[in-house]
Amino acid sequence: MIIYWIITIALVCGIIIWTNPHIVGIICSTICNKHQQLLYNIVKATNPKPLLRLPTKSKKLDPSIIQKIKDSKTLSFLVVKDRQIILEQYYDSQPGSKILSFSAAKSIIGLMIGIALDKGMLHSLDQTVVTFFPELKISPKVKIRDLLTMSSGLKWNENFRNPFADVVKAYYTNDLWNVVKHTRSIFPPGKQFSYKCINSILLGLILEKASGMSLSNFTQKFLWTPIGAEFDALWAVDAHGVPKTFCCIYAAARDYAKVGLTLLNKGFFNGQQIVSSDYIGQMTTAATYLHDKQGNTVDYYGFHIWITKYNGMTVPYFRGMFGQYVFILPKKNAVIVRLGKKRVLPGFNQTPQDVEFYLSAGLQVIDN
Repeated sequence: MIIYWIITIALVCGIIIWTNPHIVGIICSTICNKHQQLLYNIVKATNPKPLLRLPTKSKKLDPSIIQKIKDSKTLSFLVVKDRQIILEQYYDSQPGSKILSFSAAKSIIGLMIGIALDKGMLHSLDQTVVTFFPELKISPKVKIRDLLTMSSGLKWNENFRNPFADVVKAYYTNDLWNVVKHTRSIFPPGKQFSYKCINSILLGLILEKASGMSLSNFTQKFLWTPIGAEFDALWAVDAHGVPKTFCCIYAAARDYAKVGLTLLNKGFFNGQQIVSSDYIGQMTTAATYLHDKQGNTVDYYGFHIWITKYNGMTVPYFRGMFGQYVFILPKKNAVIVRLGKKRVLPGFNQTPQDVEFYLSAGLQVIDN
């Protein structure tokens, strides 16, 4: 009887793994107690131009704040004002460390959609997804704009705690298209905000289709080289080279800051207009014509970028699962970057609790 049950359990486990090969990655990550090492394509820093530094001695944070930053598993904390680094601190990392973005990558892909639009690779944000991928069984009304504002109405399980959820499959799979092709429309697009990684994945696929370039080559030519990135970056891909644009660029803190500075300066950076100021204006304006599942007006999200209010300021910001933040503060002409391994989130679609702390810490340096 025992042997029978052992064989039965083994068969069931085998079937689960056979039909869900991403489970192997989950098991390996759990055993090793670290995130899966993803495949990646390199984005070369072909024109490195270091950021200027404050001529005088760098400013410092209060010891109590430094301790809290350390306790929150921060890897790097960087403050740039008037295009000069005024504070740069690293904990268990260094200036060239390539730190995984998680969902902060969404804001980067959102920015690059604007670049493709400016260059005529995309004709309009109102182009439909099926124009690029007619094989998808989704509503023919889903537009690029709907993907950018997380209002596509597509079915997608975003529960990270469920090993069989779509988002978990997408992260661990070596065949991302096989996950994407099963998505369906469940409510009309352009109406309801619903944060789902499928939107970002489709934007990456559209960008490659429209440009005829790999995402890594597009990033290198039209973003990394123009901003004068100091360090190479890595875009995670599956075994077929399909980019994981919903989660996974590895980059250094200074280069995340440069992307933030590009938004801060309305698309102009390093002596050139990298993306139009009009697109940046749209990107960083909340999509208030949308409502979320609770019926609230969406005053906290634009084109793949979060928006919060702090001390009378409107602050667009990149946001990753473990507290990867790039805060853009137009009123202060400043950018704050915090990368780490921990985030305090009280509830989905709410501003994380630690956002206020990092903004306060950065502003202490900026204002003093």
